[in-house]
Amino acid sequence: MYSQNNSLSDVLLYEVLPKWSSQAVTVAGFGGTDVEVIVGDEVEIRVSVEIGTVLGKITATGVYVPLDLTNNDGSQNAAAILAEDLPISAATCKAVVIKRGAGVNSAGLVWPGDITTDQKTAAIAQLEAHGIDVVSVL
Repeated sequence: MYSQNNSLSDVLLYEVLPKWSSQAVTVAGFGGTDVEVIVGDEVEIRVSVEIGTVLGKITATGVYVPLDLTNNDGSQNAAAILAEDLPISAATCKAVVIKRGAGVNSAGLVWPGDITTDQKTAAIAQLEAHGIDVVSVL
């Protein structure tokens, strides 16, 4: 099945102040392995990390990675949302993320493939604590 990746307009509804709400940060390399994500009601395997991916931040390094609920290094807590597509690569890179003062469409967010409803609710609360409003848009 073919599905088109999100565009930023599928995710970002508003920014309080564009140069403040989004920021370039260091994102870890993804090691060349496929990433399993939930998109709508389906699980897909991706060869890139796409706009709308919910990110955690490794406390010790400050590096952002896709949310990983099995870790205990800070990356299990939702901290930002990826605002651009990234190819899977072993190298760290700079990427623009939605970090604060913004509203996002819940339907445009990309979650880990194994996330539960309770975990997603907790992650949304973490994003909202960072000033990112997660809104359901019809």
